[in-house]
Amino acid sequence: MPTDLHALAPAPVLAGAQVLDDIRALLARFVAFPDEHSINAAALWAAHTHALEAFDTSPRIAFLSPEPGSGKTRALEILELLVVRPLLTVNVTPAYLFRKVSDEAGPPTILYDEIDTVFGPKAKDNEDIRGMLNSGYRKGATAGRCTFRARTSRRRSCRPTRPWRSPDSTTCPTRS
Repeated sequence: MPTDLHALAPAPVLAGAQVLDDIRALLARFVAFPDEHSINAAALWAAHTHALEAFDTSPRIAFLSPEPGSGKTRALEILELLVVRPLLTVNVTPAYLFRKVSDEAGPPTILYDEIDTVFGPKAKDNEDIRGMLNSGYRKGATAGRCTFRARTSRRRSCRPTRPWRSPDSTTCPTRS
C-alpha cells in the first residue's frame, strides 16, 4: 500500500546550539571531566569531526592523567558514539593504519587509546605512526609510501589530515 509522503511529518530540525547542548549533556553524564571548559572542548571537538572539510587545520584532543582508571578510555568510548566514522584503537601496525585512512568508505576519526605507546616514554618503534598522526592536523600534508603489484613498485602519497583522520582515499596505498 503506497504511503502519501506529503502526509508524513517532517523530522524536527535542531538548532546547532541544541545539538551541542545535547552532545555536552551526554559527555557530562558518562565522563567525569575536570571542569566545564573540558566538557565544552570535547563537545566542540566531536561536532568538528562532522565539518572537517570546512577547515584547513584541525585540533587534536587528548585525555591525560597519570592515574590508571581515571576515565580516559571511557571518554574515547563515548566520543566513539559521536564522531564521524570512529576507529577506536589501542595498538595498530603502520600498514593497518595507512590502509584504514585510505578506506574507500571514507576516512576514519582515529580515537587512539594508550597513545603514550606512540608518543610517550613507553614509545618504541612507532616512527611511521607518529609521522602520520603528527602531519594529520592540516590539509595537504602527505606521507609517502611504495606499494607493490605484480613486482612493480608504485609511489603513493597518503594525505593524513583530520583530527586523527585522513580525507583523500584515492591517494593512499591499497591492498595489492
